[in-house]
Amino acid sequence: MDSNSRKARQLDALMASHLDGGTIRASGAFEMADGWITIATVADRDWRGLCEAMDQPALGTDARFATLAARTANVEALYAVMRPAIAAKPW
Repeated sequence: MDSNSRKARQLDALMASHLDGGTIRASGAFEMADGWITIATVADRDWRGLCEAMDQPALGTDARFATLAARTANVEALYAVMRPAIAAKPW
Protein backbone atom coordinates (compact mmCIF):
# COMPACT_ATOMS: atom_id res chain seq x y z
CA MET A 1 0.00 0.00 0.00
CA ASP A 2 1.38 3.40 -0.91
CA SER A 3 1.60 6.22 1.63
CA ASN A 4 -1.21 8.21 -0.05
CA SER A 5 -3.65 5.30 0.37
CA ARG A 6 -2.58 4.86 3.97
CA LYS A 7 -3.02 8.57 4.66
CA ALA A 8 -6.45 8.55 3.02
CA ARG A 9 -7.54 5.62 5.22
CA GLN A 10 -6.22 7.39 8.33
CA LEU A 11 -8.07 10.58 7.40
CA ASP A 12 -11.29 8.63 6.77
CA ALA A 13 -10.98 6.99 10.20
CA LEU A 14 -10.25 10.32 11.88
CA MET A 15 -13.25 11.98 10.26
CA ALA A 16 -15.54 9.08 11.17
CA SER A 17 -14.42 9.24 14.79
CA HIS A 18 -15.43 12.89 15.02
CA LEU A 19 -18.88 12.56 13.52
CA ASP A 20 -21.96 12.20 15.69
CA GLY A 21 -21.18 9.28 17.98
CA GLY A 22 -17.42 9.72 17.67
CA THR A 23 -14.80 8.83 20.23
CA ILE A 24 -14.97 12.07 22.21
CA ARG A 25 -18.38 11.96 23.85
CA ALA A 26 -20.59 15.04 23.58
CA SER A 27 -18.67 15.98 20.46
CA GLY A 28 -19.20 15.63 16.76
CA ALA A 29 -21.10 16.98 13.80
CA PHE A 30 -24.79 17.49 14.53
CA GLU A 31 -27.60 18.25 12.13
CA MET A 32 -29.60 21.43 12.59
CA ALA A 33 -32.63 22.72 10.72
CA ASP A 34 -30.45 24.80 8.39
CA GLY A 35 -27.23 22.78 8.17
CA TRP A 36 -24.64 21.18 10.41
CA ILE A 37 -22.65 22.28 13.44
CA THR A 38 -19.48 20.79 14.86
CA ILE A 39 -19.23 20.68 18.63
CA ALA A 40 -16.32 19.55 20.79
CA THR A 41 -16.69 19.19 24.54
CA VAL A 42 -13.92 17.35 26.34
CA ALA A 43 -13.71 19.06 29.72
CA ASP A 44 -16.64 18.83 32.08
CA ARG A 45 -16.88 22.62 32.21
CA ASP A 46 -17.25 22.62 28.40
CA TRP A 47 -20.09 20.12 28.74
CA ARG A 48 -21.82 22.36 31.29
CA GLY A 49 -21.41 25.33 28.93
CA LEU A 50 -22.94 23.35 26.08
CA CYS A 51 -25.85 22.41 28.31
CA GLU A 52 -26.44 26.11 29.01
CA ALA A 53 -26.28 26.87 25.28
CA MET A 54 -28.79 24.08 24.56
CA ASP A 55 -31.13 25.60 27.20
CA GLN A 56 -30.73 22.38 29.18
CA PRO A 57 -28.64 23.50 32.21
CA ALA A 58 -29.78 20.59 34.41
CA LEU A 59 -28.00 18.16 32.08
CA GLY A 60 -24.69 19.68 33.17
CA THR A 61 -25.03 18.12 36.61
CA ASP A 62 -27.10 15.06 35.62
CA ALA A 63 -25.20 12.07 37.04
CA ARG A 64 -25.43 10.25 33.69
CA PHE A 65 -23.48 13.02 31.95
CA ALA A 66 -21.61 15.10 34.55
CA THR A 67 -18.18 13.59 33.80
CA LEU A 68 -16.46 12.34 30.66
CA ALA A 69 -16.54 8.80 32.07
CA ALA A 70 -20.28 9.10 32.73
CA ARG A 71 -20.96 10.52 29.25
CA THR A 72 -18.99 7.64 27.73
CA ALA A 73 -20.88 5.05 29.78
CA ASN A 74 -24.23 6.59 28.82
CA VAL A 75 -23.48 7.53 25.25
CA GLU A 76 -26.80 6.39 23.75
CA ALA A 77 -28.79 8.45 26.26
CA LEU A 78 -26.36 11.34 25.75
CA TYR A 79 -26.94 11.57 22.01
CA ALA A 80 -30.68 10.95 22.45
CA VAL A 81 -30.74 14.18 24.49
CA MET A 82 -28.23 16.18 22.43
CA ARG A 83 -29.59 15.59 18.93
CA PRO A 84 -33.06 17.09 19.44
CA ALA A 85 -31.76 19.89 21.69
CA ILE A 86 -29.22 20.97 19.07
CA ALA A 87 -31.66 20.53 16.19
CA ALA A 88 -34.22 22.75 17.95
CA LYS A 89 -31.91 25.75 18.48
CA PRO A 90 -31.43 28.50 15.89
CA TRP A 91 -27.63 28.49 16.22
